[in-house]
Amino acid sequence: MRVEIRRLRYFVRVVDLKSLSRAADEMNLAQPALGMQIRKLEDELQTHLLVRHSRGVEPTEAGQLLRQYANDILQRIEDAKQAVRELSGPLRGSVRLATTPSTPPYVTIGLIQLSAVQLPNIKIKFQEAMNATMLDWVRAEEVDFGLAHLSDVRLDGLIVEPLVQESAVFVQAADRPLPPTISLSEVCCHPLVMPARPHHLRELLHSTAEQAGHEPDVAFEIGSIGTIMELVERNIACTVLPRGAVQRYLNDGRVVARTVTDPGLRLTVSLVRSRRRALTRAQVTLRGLISDLVASEPARGDA
Repeated sequence: MRVEIRRLRYFVRVVDLKSLSRAADEMNLAQPALGMQIRKLEDELQTHLLVRHSRGVEPTEAGQLLRQYANDILQRIEDAKQAVRELSGPLRGSVRLATTPSTPPYVTIGLIQLSAVQLPNIKIKFQEAMNATMLDWVRAEEVDFGLAHLSDVRLDGLIVEPLVQESAVFVQAADRPLPPTISLSEVCCHPLVMPARPHHLRELLHSTAEQAGHEPDVAFEIGSIGTIMELVERNIACTVLPRGAVQRYLNDGRVVARTVTDPGLRLTVSLVRSRRRALTRAQVTLRGLISDLVASEPARGDA
C-alpha cells in the first residue's frame, strides 16, 4: 500500500477547515478533484475517513487517527527540508524554548544577549508554563526545548539532559540578621507558601521531609513566583525556591535566603526535548549556548 504525501496534505487541510469547498478554494483545486483525492485515500486505506453533513465534514475515528499520523509525517518532511537547507549557507532559523516560573531570569536575558551577538540569524521564541504543561508542550512538539528543574526521572518520549544542580533555599523576610543555614526540621515549623502539588519542588520538599520524619506546614498554595515573593516580603509566610529564581530579590535585600541542611534540597536543571524529532543546526547551536550559560552562571548558587 502506497499513500501519496499530497493526499495526506489535502486530507489534513479538509479536516482542519471542516469543509471540502473551503479547502478546495484555499488550495486552488476544483472541489470534485479534491473529493476524488480524498476518496482515493479512503480506498488506499480501505476505510471511511470523513463524515459528510450539511455543515461540512468531520473525521471518523479512523480519520482522527490518520490526522495525528499525517501531521507527524508532514512535519517530519518539513524538518528534513529545513535540515538539508541549513547544511549550506549561514546558520539561520527559529527555536522555541519553554521555561517555568522558577527559571532564573538570567537564562532568558542571557540567551537574548548572547544570541544577538553570536546567533543573529536565529530567532528564539520564549514561552512560560508550569512544569506539567511545559512537558506536554515538548511531547506535542509545540516547543523544541523545555528548561526546567527535574528530579532524576525517566520521562516517556522525552530526552532529559541534566545541565547542573542547584540548591533550593529557604526564603524569608529580611527583618533581622539570620544564620546562613537552617535545618529541614526548622523549615517545616514555618508557615510556607508554595506551588501546588504535583509541582516538582513541592514533591521534593515533601519526599525529603517525610524521609527525615518531618511534615512541611504549607499554609498557602500559589503558582506565581511574584505573588509568593510578595507574601514573603510582607512576612506573611516563608517559602522554598531555587536560589536562581530569587536571586534578584536577594540582590535587592528584600528577602534573605538560607541554605537548607540536614538534609539539603538539591534540584537538577535539565533541558528536555522530544525523542521523535532530529535537531536542526540552529537547535543544536542553541542547545550548546543554553548548556554553557546555565553551567557557568554563578547565580545558581551553592552558598
